[in-house]
Amino acid sequence: MTMSAEEPDPSSSLDSDQAVTILASAFVSMEGTPFQAAFQAAPREDSEAEIQAGPEESLVLPENKTAETEADTAAVSGRTFGLREYIFDDASMTCWLTADTELMDAPFADASPAVSLERADAVQVTGTNDQDFWEVSMDGMTLYVDKDVLTSRAEDLTEAEDESELARQLAMKRLADEKADESERARIKEEKEYAEWLASLASQTRSYYWDGPVLSRSNGSIIGPSGKETYYNLNMSGVVSIMRGMGVTGEYWVRNDGCKMLGNYIMCAANLSVHPRGSLVECSLGTCMVCDTGGFASHNPYQLDIATTW
Repeated sequence: MTMSAEEPDPSSSLDSDQAVTILASAFVSMEGTPFQAAFQAAPREDSEAEIQAGPEESLVLPENKTAETEADTAAVSGRTFGLREYIFDDASMTCWLTADTELMDAPFADASPAVSLERADAVQVTGTNDQDFWEVSMDGMTLYVDKDVLTSRAEDLTEAEDESELARQLAMKRLADEKADESERARIKEEKEYAEWLASLASQTRSYYWDGPVLSRSNGSIIGPSGKETYYNLNMSGVVSIMRGMGVTGEYWVRNDGCKMLGNYIMCAANLSVHPRGSLVECSLGTCMVCDTGGFASHNPYQLDIATTW
């Protein structure tokens, strides 16, 4: 601050008029600045501040602030007196917000929000410095914004959107890969469990629901859980073809004990009036699927003829 009056001689004393003139000039030059707020908020012991102007006279400044004003100015003076946050270089440029933010009523992070803005909104910057907040003008108000959320290049917003879209696509790909991996793990687990079950099926030698005699090469005619059982060994390709025509898709294979299988079931012949083709029936060796019939069916409608390699 520059004083227009010449510095007085320290050895000379000021009369009251000179003191009033100097103090009034200094106070006016501080009007509207943080220094004036600090000056006004300076603590006093009495309700009046006395400024000595001479050995016998005093200059009295009347106390006219409310309690609320005193509190406000005291808070401001503690932050603004001599701080660089309020010192800006003049600027006039349009910037855009790179994130949702709030304009503050003072250049501090803990100041009160005044206006809420969204990403990509434009603001008019009127003052810059090397501090955290810059000065902006909004609807006739002077407010402050965190300079880290500003960009002077509108294309930065597009680039950020492109990066965001790329990140979104990568996240979706990772999610899809994770789901694919999970599906693949489930498939492998299912195949393993099926293979284990098939291995146990291949080694099966009797029904789990029958504790009586079991049909075998040496015991070729028995009474099983559904009636009389015998066995036969013929080429089953024609029978398999018939079952395929009915929609049965199970693999044809031979169990370890010699039973001919279609999928999970032992192939057998039966009276088709009692057990229709494709129906399931229990025998001493396990669960059968009726795939064939024979001459025996006319005189023993409940007999099962089991297809084997014996």
